[in-house]
Amino acid sequence: MRAVRFRTAPLLAVVLLVGCIWPHTTQRSAEVAGRVLDAQTHTPIEGAEVGFLDPPRHATRTDAQGYFHLKAVHQFHYGYMPPEGEWPDRKDALMGVTHPGYQPFGFGAGYSGSNYVGDILLKPVSRTN
Repeated sequence: MRAVRFRTAPLLAVVLLVGCIWPHTTQRSAEVAGRVLDAQTHTPIEGAEVGFLDPPRHATRTDAQGYFHLKAVHQFHYGYMPPEGEWPDRKDALMGVTHPGYQPFGFGAGYSGSNYVGDILLKPVSRTN
């Protein structure tokens, strides 16, 4: 009886790994690039932080001309269950832009299409005294 269980365990492991479950990666976000500008003056904003709002956090800062570039991000999964699709399900890549003196700005980075999101206009925080 014990020998039967010993032979069954490796067979079950092979069926699970080969048949429907295996480690793989999926794209969390495509490569994303753009420029951050002041909404009133349209001047570039240097040092604005652009990154994912949900963990794991992946961010960058804008250069002197307001440009930013984030490479594509992939996530590792232990399993895949066809034919329904990937597990766990992909989520939209929600991103945010922050800089002191400006209102935060959020946007979604899609999985397809152009990787250039264009100009992002940050509104200055109103200072009332």
